[in-house]
Amino acid sequence: MIKIALLGATGSLGTQSLEVLAKYPETFRVVGQAARKRHSAVITATTPAEIIALTTSPEVDLVVNVLSGMAGVEASLAALRAGKTLLLGNKESVVAAGPELMSLAKLGQNLFPLDSEHQSIHEILLTHPQKPLKSITLTASGGPFFGLTASDLATVTPADALAHPTWNMGPKVTIESATLINKGLEVIEAHYLFNLPLEGIDVLVDRTSNIHAIAHFGDGTNLAYCAAPDMRQHLENALRRAAHLPPTHSHVRPLSPADSARLQQPDHQTFPGIQLVKTAHAQNRLPQFLQHEELAIQSFLDAQISFTELLQSLSDQLHS
Repeated sequence: MIKIALLGATGSLGTQSLEVLAKYPETFRVVGQAARKRHSAVITATTPAEIIALTTSPEVDLVVNVLSGMAGVEASLAALRAGKTLLLGNKESVVAAGPELMSLAKLGQNLFPLDSEHQSIHEILLTHPQKPLKSITLTASGGPFFGLTASDLATVTPADALAHPTWNMGPKVTIESATLINKGLEVIEAHYLFNLPLEGIDVLVDRTSNIHAIAHFGDGTNLAYCAAPDMRQHLENALRRAAHLPPTHSHVRPLSPADSARLQQPDHQTFPGIQLVKTAHAQNRLPQFLQHEELAIQSFLDAQISFTELLQSLSDQLHS
């Protein structure tokens, strides 16, 4: 029995994790949760200190970290320092603390990514271990505003931004998807997880979100993970891999001409999120940028600033 601490249990990924874990009562047992509300059935952590105590508890074998934002960074580092296996859905942990995190982790041994794109790449690599990875393509849905102009964005509302066309996610990451900030963070995450230079990580738009990621190999082959957009398959694959079980969902196949024809370039001028994240990374200011970004997103969700003011605020933060 693998004993699990689930961090972020009440969020979108947390509730989906509980759905998947319920399928394996003889393999996994949730012994603690980090959540906004206390739960009588298990240990519940609500403060930062309680979360670290839960994460490092000798009662815990595996930590599923799906906390939102910078709050998840210290928990990831604490889990790895304490010798736990980490299933990581908190991308800030890699983006803000990549070198330290990867010094403590080995992909596929004590670290398993949960982001759909990174779990897909990892699955491709696990199913083709002899192939030399050359580069990767991360796909983006384009978010709810794909195709709009800068002037169109001036009147969009938080409700418009939260109406994601393909994925069901929490509010913060949904807004990040609308700005393409989310995809910029995933580029940095892939840089650390797969030890690739930034120029070896491309981003293309697939409006269907059926192509989750593409691995390009030195032998000229291109393998894609293609499936309907559902995070539960990635959660289940990662949990099974951590338990040394074969994946339930195996959707790796060669990239077809029809797949390639569907892919489009992002509009980096109207949606500068990817470049903003790369700039913050180049300036060694990603932790500060992410802290500012969380506040700016909340201001937008509270209708205190517009979507265009949100984008301008993020740009200004890098030039202050």
